[in-house]
Amino acid sequence: LRAETLEEARDLLEDTGQIILSGPPGTGKTWLARGLASLAAGDPARVQGVQFHPSTAYEDFIEGLKPRLDATGNVTYAVMPGTFVRLCEDARRDPDRHYVMLVDEINRAPLSRVFGELLYALEYRGPQGAVELAVSGGMGTATQPFYVPENVLVIGTMNSADRSIAMVDYALRRRFRFVELEPDAGILDRWLAAHGASAQARRVVLDLFGAVNKRLTESLDPDHRLGHSYFMLDPLNGAALDRLWRTAIRPLIGEYFVPPSGEVEEYAALFAAAVTGLPAEA
Repeated sequence: LRAETLEEARDLLEDTGQIILSGPPGTGKTWLARGLASLAAGDPARVQGVQFHPSTAYEDFIEGLKPRLDATGNVTYAVMPGTFVRLCEDARRDPDRHYVMLVDEINRAPLSRVFGELLYALEYRGPQGAVELAVSGGMGTATQPFYVPENVLVIGTMNSADRSIAMVDYALRRRFRFVELEPDAGILDRWLAAHGASAQARRVVLDLFGAVNKRLTESLDPDHRLGHSYFMLDPLNGAALDRLWRTAIRPLIGEYFVPPSGEVEEYAALFAAAVTGLPAEA
């Protein structure tokens, strides 16, 4: 990762309180998010990670009614705080240190329903941005309005090739700052060199990396390129590259081109040619 990208992401997180790392698959979004979260919090115990998916709900993230058994064995319902509310409660009791919520694949969930009134509380931190939560407020069980403490930071990751990216509405976009991560041949070359790959082997893989992403950009768009982390192979040989194609790249290309019209075979030929230019085994 380039130092300037890391510095920009850290500065934006400190300035705004919430950022989203966006880019094609394999560009290191989750790796960077975890690193930033650990750096900002200073202790992994103050980092809470979640992964959003289509069935993630307000009840999971903010609060909801949950069943439980009372002492007599009867089922009762109580308002239970979700992941984010619990983190905020911990942060409120410890105002001198940062707490970080890490949301992987943030665009996979129905965001306006999951975040609810939290969007306002994210924009105006502290008691001045207090809101009445939908469940506890509606039932009259809330002891006080909810607010996001100043020491809570939010980091999200977003795969720009994901078709569900359109679900990220304007209300959420304007409350987060976006850091775009790009496929980077320079990072790939340095990583391979540091792991003992020869200059010739690196050139074969870098040429393949460039050719594949050029075709993907022309056929689809830049968001569907392959990130450099896919090609970080150690050892770098024909067997490893062939395995990469069969188990990771081919399924992805199959998802990109539906219905297919020869694209899988086209990219298979590129990889097959590169495999012949590498040592068969280490």
